[in-house]
Amino acid sequence: GLVGDEPAPPTEAADMTSFDASCQSSQGLLEVIGGSPEQAEPHRATLCACLSTEFAPRITTADATVLGQDLDNTATEDSRNAHPGYKELTELAGGVFTQCFEALELPATQ
Repeated sequence: GLVGDEPAPPTEAADMTSFDASCQSSQGLLEVIGGSPEQAEPHRATLCACLSTEFAPRITTADATVLGQDLDNTATEDSRNAHPGYKELTELAGGVFTQCFEALELPATQ
């Protein structure tokens, strides 16, 4: 039927605690940001805060945990496959990440 096919938006904002911890410890983000770790870490903190704020009203706590696992490299193929709507989640995440990353206004690395 027509009812129940659409994922309902979460009724309350996701608990981003585990996502924040994963994001703040993500080596991958430092590599994406570039420069020395000392230069990159403040940007990572800003980026994680932006991601957390943007994601919270749009995703569930379970979604947030899965995204965090992708950031700190603890996700597995099985954990991704086991998560309903993972593909849609990553598409949303990609858009939010681009938005937050561009907002950092990093100096262009040549």
